[in-house]
Order: sequence, then C-alpha cells, then structure tokens
Amino acid sequence: MIFGGKNVEVSTFVVKTDNETELREQFERWNIETISKWNNCQKIAVHITSTDSKEPKNSENLFK
Repeated sequence: MIFGGKNVEVSTFVVKTDNETELREQFERWNIETISKWNNCQKIAVHITSTDSKEPKNSENLFK
C-alpha cells in the first residue's frame, strides 16, 4: 500500500497474543501512545493478518 499527501504518518501494530482482552489492551495502548498523538486531520490504521498469526478469531472487530 502507498499513501501520499501532506503530513502522512504511518504506524504498524503487530499482534502477539491470542487473548482477546490482552489484544484490546495492546490496541488501546497503541492508540493512546501513537495514533492519538498524530497532529494531522486524517488517520488511517491498517490491520494485516499474517498466515501464522495467533490472534483471536474475532480480532477484526476490535479494529473497527
């Protein structure tokens, strides 16, 4: 993927748990520590799952 424009910022989030509660806490911490500090009007978060991922089956609901 390629995003272009003025003030484009990117951050990745790697899932390392299959526990839904822990994943939610990690995602919220990532949002607070990273995404919420971006000083731009448009924020794009991308969630990509690898084939050997160990994330909860309903994890995509956490990223909505």
